[in-house]
Amino acid sequence: MCSSFSLLRQLVATGLLLFAGYSYSIAQNVINLEPELPATIANTQQGPGKTWYDKTSSTWCTVTNNNQAVTVQLVITDCWQQKKIIDNGLEIWIDAKGKKKKSTGIAFPMAPTPPSANNKQPANNNQSPANNHPVAFEPEAQHSNDQQAMRKQLQNKVSQQREMQLTGFIDELNGIQNCNHASGLQVSLQFVHDTLIYQATIPFQTFAKPPGFNVPISIGIIEKGIQLQGPGSNGMPDFDGPSDGAGGMMPPPGPPPGMDEQGEEEDGARQFWQDDEVWYKFVVKS
Repeated sequence: MCSSFSLLRQLVATGLLLFAGYSYSIAQNVINLEPELPATIANTQQGPGKTWYDKTSSTWCTVTNNNQAVTVQLVITDCWQQKKIIDNGLEIWIDAKGKKKKSTGIAFPMAPTPPSANNKQPANNNQSPANNHPVAFEPEAQHSNDQQAMRKQLQNKVSQQREMQLTGFIDELNGIQNCNHASGLQVSLQFVHDTLIYQATIPFQTFAKPPGFNVPISIGIIEKGIQLQGPGSNGMPDFDGPSDGAGGMMPPPGPPPGMDEQGEEEDGARQFWQDDEVWYKFVVKS
């Protein structure tokens, strides 16, 4: 009788251990929701630096630097976030004082320029006359459930990106420049299979005031939401936010007109309206 009871107790204890292990395994699968960095991309990273995943923007961020330049690499696998970056623009800002001041920056890809009141577009024309970029919001692409078709459209847009806008660099660099500049300042955007890769190399010698050694430097990554500009717009990216005057207006709350109220379309639309902003600090060692 005692031996039977002892055997039963051992079986119960074993069952509890197995159940606990199984529950822990499930918990780990629930907790580890962060996607893996694609192996083909991870193998291209060189030198010491910081790599992290920003959940808000669904973006893998890598920042590396030496005493001559800082390099930023962004890896995006989410189709909606890819569309947001390509259609609305992306900015990189560097504050040599370690704060979050937008003093030295690159806009690439640049936000599309709406047509002015004196230069209206023909009906059903989705191209901006200022820079031949498509306007920010395209309902027909938003409604498509075929992400491969959407990515094909995005790849065509990426292939047309040739210019960047610079602010806060030495005088001869500020303004619109080629993406592959002789100064060593370079930005690129490309698809590797279904993954969008952004990379920027920023030499410190191109700064109007080069950053100091052994002090914290802030770098900001801003993936732009839709920016609506008024008739007074000069076609420049709105680095300081919407105007308080009549020249700018805020988008209405909620998803754009015509979007579904539920499901992935609504989530993508909401994701499309707001800026995603990430800041990181690094040190330039002498």
